[in-house]
Amino acid sequence: MVWKSEDAYPVVVYGASGYTGRLAAEFLREYGIPFVAAGRSAQRIKEALEHVPGIEDATYEIAEVEHTVEALTELFRGHRIVSNFVGPFARYAPPVMEAALAAGCHYLDASAEQPFMLRAADEYGPQFAQRGLVLAQNVAYLQGVAEIATRVVLETEGIDTLTIGGYGGAVPTVASTQSFFMIVTDQAYQLVERELVPYDGINPEQVTVPFASGVVTTSHWGGGPLPIWLRNDPRVRNVRSTYAMANQDIIKKVEELERAYKVSLQWLPVEARNATLDALAGQQQSAMPPRENRHVHRALDWCHGRGNTAAATCHIFSTAGYQQTGLMHAYAATRLLGNTHHGTGFRSPCELFGHRELFAALQSYGYVSMKVDRVSA
Repeated sequence: MVWKSEDAYPVVVYGASGYTGRLAAEFLREYGIPFVAAGRSAQRIKEALEHVPGIEDATYEIAEVEHTVEALTELFRGHRIVSNFVGPFARYAPPVMEAALAAGCHYLDASAEQPFMLRAADEYGPQFAQRGLVLAQNVAYLQGVAEIATRVVLETEGIDTLTIGGYGGAVPTVASTQSFFMIVTDQAYQLVERELVPYDGINPEQVTVPFASGVVTTSHWGGGPLPIWLRNDPRVRNVRSTYAMANQDIIKKVEELERAYKVSLQWLPVEARNATLDALAGQQQSAMPPRENRHVHRALDWCHGRGNTAAATCHIFSTAGYQQTGLMHAYAATRLLGNTHHGTGFRSPCELFGHRELFAALQSYGYVSMKVDRVSA
């Protein structure tokens, strides 16, 4: 790809010192895309990037920036894409979105936080669309791969009801754990007869994981992005999504936290409540986990679709979900820079880049395989 002179560093990786941010840097280097590695501490970014494979021949610069709309706007100006990895996103993403919009940049993040996605769709989506810019959340393995499976299922005509699930073996990062723990504080929704209908609590339930032994406890994990992405799809009436983790202790902690929230935490001021949630998340995961091992950190995502006389199931087997997230951001950057994406404003990764194309990008690195079964009407 040929870069314009003003696009010497077309991508800004914000939160580059974090676990997923440095994976995005790794795959931007693979795709040959120059980038700015940005965050609050230049020293921490420098130290983090030293661990990125192949970083010695990447084209990048480091930028230290305050987390304010004004400072971020100044940093983003002159670049084309912002990949944001500073979470939890409900707490930290709004200034980044506002700055990307002001600077005329496409915005990507890895969020699967449904309540914030609803807010972003309403508050920021129309503004990005008006500027001809993309606002894409959930450019990530978690729920993003499940969206690919869902879109494959919807290729079968006559399907209108979707049950989506996943099971992952990754060790969550600190920010991911904070996001998990935040699900008790906001209302979550499923799609029922084309309407967003609230869940009553976190709704843990027992599920059997396909192609694996044993029964695990799962949860809606805050509702997830899929009901949001599909709520305006005329083919779809019902969407329910759940996710289970190999580390079942996390769902037990979330259940305990839900009880504590209803009894006492919900009455705390927001800052005190967030501090308490962060402290509890830190007890569960307080350090950056090691790089994923493909032989250990495997995952399975699936979608079951039904109509009156049609049915389809798609299973996607994968490994190293955080690495997939870094790859998805780099692939998205190539599509945005090449102006080969579909539409603007608030859109899902599959809507923007095509579910088959996203799958092919992940498959090309050996991260995913797929099994599809269909009963046609």
